[in-house]
Amino acid sequence: MAIKGLDMLHYAIITEENSTTTTYGTIKPFGPAMALNLQPTINRGNLRADDKVLFSDSSKGPISVSVNTAYLEKTVEADVLGKTVDDNGGITDTASDNAPYIAIGGRAKSARGGYEYFWVYRVKLAPAEENKQTEQDTPSYQTP
Repeated sequence: MAIKGLDMLHYAIITEENSTTTTYGTIKPFGPAMALNLQPTINRGNLRADDKVLFSDSSKGPISVSVNTAYLEKTVEADVLGKTVDDNGGITDTASDNAPYIAIGGRAKSARGGYEYFWVYRVKLAPAEENKQTEQDTPSYQTP
């Protein structure tokens, strides 16, 4: 189905999980949504003999998740990346940071009307590349 919008991104930290159940914490707003990309990895293998492919098979590998928001509140960044906000309001960045597994959900506007609601139930995010650039004659925004 054709999608023409994305909004209402939320997240919830996985607080407990075992082989039969997963428990999520409070659902919180992620930030103003710009993009959410899910890119699956497909591993393919071929058995070749007599100068041809006799058998071919594939298996699903990890899915790469990218999230882009207009801005990211410090508390949200700390939550999803396993960091802490210090007494001065700065975010600590240490080698011992350990991002928790989270769920990410939101809604996408359908080209046929209405919305498609979705959740990605288990994701572990990593810090993204961050770029800054001096102001030019034409405004250019950098986002997290």
